[in-house]
This record gives sequence, structure tokens and C-alpha cells, in this order.
Amino acid sequence: MILLAILLPPAYFLTQKKTGMFILTSAMFVVSFFLAMTIVLIPAALILWAIATIAALRHNQRRVFVEILDDHARKVGSEVATRLQKQ
Repeated sequence: MILLAILLPPAYFLTQKKTGMFILTSAMFVVSFFLAMTIVLIPAALILWAIATIAALRHNQRRVFVEILDDHARKVGSEVATRLQKQ
């Protein structure tokens, strides 16, 4: 998923079912493509691509972080439940 977020941010948001971010990053991607076609504006195209990539990577990081916290909460909850049952 990280590779997809880096190379094609709109496709990443489409797979995560984030429609608003998909539309926004798709528009940024299309504009950056047309800016890259003019050799002079390649830096602007790279900036737009970087903004879309950073948004996708931050979303991926938050999603992974929530999964880790949820897994940790389940483990701690089950340990507390077993200790309470032993008492």
C-alpha cells in the first residue's frame, strides 16, 4: 500500500474508499501531469505530486497506527479479563 500511495495517490485513496480525497488528488495529479508536459513548469508539477503523495502517506500512517492501537487494546483487554477471572 505504501508503494501505491507514493506512485499513484489517487489509486490509493480509491482502494481505501475515500471519495473526496480521491477526487482532490486526481485533480492535482491531472494538473501536475499537464504542468510536467511543459518543461518549464516541472518544479510546480513535482510540488503538486509531492503534496498528493504526502496526503496519501499520512493517511496510510494513521490507518496503520489505529490498527496497532486496536490490536494492543484487544490484547490488554483480554489479559485484564483473564486476571479478573482468576481472582
